[in-house]
Amino acid sequence: MANVIKRISTKKGGKAAWQITVDLGGVRGDGTRNRRYRTIRPNELNSKTPDAQENEVRKIAEAWEEELKGKKVPQGKRPDKVLFKDCFPGYKEYIYRLLEAGELRRRGADDYIILAERYCLPYFAEKTIESIDTAAAEDYFRYLRDVKKLSPSSRRKVLSVIRKIYKYLIEDVRLISENPFASIKITDRSNKKKNSGAWTDEQTKLFIDIISSSKEYYYGERTRIDSKGVPYTVSGYTRTISVSSKWKAYFFLAITCGMRPGELRALSWKNIDLTSSKVTIESAISDTSEGSVVDVPKSYSGYRILTMAAIAVDALKTWREEQENTAKNLGDQWEGKPLSDFDEQLVFCSVRGGLMDVGTPNKKFQKVVRQWNNSVKETIRRESDPAVKRELKKQILPVLRGYDMRHTCGTLDIEAGTPPDIVAKKMGHASPTTTFNNYIHGNDKVAENSPNQFDSIIGTSAPESVEEFTLQRSEAYRSSVSDLMNDMTLEQLAELKKAAEELKNRKK
Repeated sequence: MANVIKRISTKKGGKAAWQITVDLGGVRGDGTRNRRYRTIRPNELNSKTPDAQENEVRKIAEAWEEELKGKKVPQGKRPDKVLFKDCFPGYKEYIYRLLEAGELRRRGADDYIILAERYCLPYFAEKTIESIDTAAAEDYFRYLRDVKKLSPSSRRKVLSVIRKIYKYLIEDVRLISENPFASIKITDRSNKKKNSGAWTDEQTKLFIDIISSSKEYYYGERTRIDSKGVPYTVSGYTRTISVSSKWKAYFFLAITCGMRPGELRALSWKNIDLTSSKVTIESAISDTSEGSVVDVPKSYSGYRILTMAAIAVDALKTWREEQENTAKNLGDQWEGKPLSDFDEQLVFCSVRGGLMDVGTPNKKFQKVVRQWNNSVKETIRRESDPAVKRELKKQILPVLRGYDMRHTCGTLDIEAGTPPDIVAKKMGHASPTTTFNNYIHGNDKVAENSPNQFDSIIGTSAPESVEEFTLQRSEAYRSSVSDLMNDMTLEQLAELKKAAEELKNRKK
């Protein structure tokens, strides 16, 4: 009999969802139980009261179990008769199977379903599978670009989703043999200058100085209205503001170690060795449709050990002492780990020791930056010397996302001449290509300060002949490519093989 479990989201105002589990008996090839999962949310039900919804879900579970046990996935259906929308329920089950087998993380599985429901299903719903050819695929992505106004990065996500749908149709259902979306490429043809996703070295040093010690902030003259509606003027004044040890530690780790926000939120004290200044990254918090859950890192490369900067270590020492005192003072109201098991306690948590809300770090980061910028702008307004004004303007920081502290870390490492493969490992990437394509916001310093990688590829001594030079370069390239392949995932290797075959065919 199908098992039905009611779950409540951990988000504010958390909503209920029901997870249905059907055991089909036996085990799969990977040794896991042969089960199917399905999630039902309140907006999918006709009933309104909790009891009525529960009964409706159980009826759905019974019907679904009968369907699963009564017949297998239809084989040999004609693609000119099957509508895209008819394949979608099976696709969702396919994603849940990958999730259960550990091939997808919860957040990734949610993305594959939510983006498909939002962008793919409405467009292709009434089209037959056979009618969706390469031309239709190209029309679809022109529609996403010109009508839906999706950015290149968003279109790439949709492309990944629809390719997953067709992987299901080809490998799981075996309805078709070719993917019309295989040749689609997303290029950014916009000439607009992108906003920098990273601070410069000078801006980073300024931010570190801002949060390292108490600062005087100036609040300019302003007009307010009293309880009787009469306006009155408040003269300018200064306030001394300091950033807490908790946020100092968070910001220092983010900007010097390049950790992902989910990795920072999942850190416990057992991951931090304050004696050796090492931090071990072995988990991350994923924010799914059902709430926040502690999960494994984004990829195998996400497991890593990093050396912390001295400023981060000092802030963490202070913060641990303060956090332990908070736990003592709150007593029964403390929601975190007890003092006897404090190494298991989350380093960056809520006020009472629980999971920190996903949006809190970004809000705090931008508040600190905007607070500083407003003070500088107010100071500029009351300054009469043009030269002083110009110098003050240099102290205004671009308001980035909290995530861009990670981008800043990668960019500054490259500017400092750190080898790309080392930066990639620090960032938790399988390949330096990912680091450069998504995380490096370079300027002239990158080219100026980075060592010439060809010295290590072809050697510094001049070859005796053209043949010797060609041989040296060929062997060096093969060696470097082999090193990169060792760090690639199976999916990346498959894409590399396909690209190599296409290049070989073009040469013929």
